[in-house]
Amino acid sequence: MHMHMPLRAGWGMLVAAAAMAYAGGLEVWRLQALAAADRQDVAPLQPNAPAPLSIFWQAPAYFLIGLSEVFTSIGQLEFFYDQARPLWRWQWGGADARALPQEPLELRSG
Repeated sequence: MHMHMPLRAGWGMLVAAAAMAYAGGLEVWRLQALAAADRQDVAPLQPNAPAPLSIFWQAPAYFLIGLSEVFTSIGQLEFFYDQARPLWRWQWGGADARALPQEPLELRSG
């Protein structure tokens, strides 16, 4: 099954919204669990305090964010490639921001 560019990008944005909703619900759950723990060593509702939850509850949110990146970046790349002139299509592969270096380049004089 072939998905068209706008549909693929739309699915990516929908999956990203679902990941943010899950992460927000998880944070509410973490704060409630921290308040319900009533531990003497940690003040309740302190944002940086360790909660009695496993860190692995965050794994689904990271998976969904990665999946949304796949959908949106492929849709964006297909859109750029489709809209480019035939002689310029080879340049659009490098136009994506993720293809640029992540660290600034050092300029050396001399």
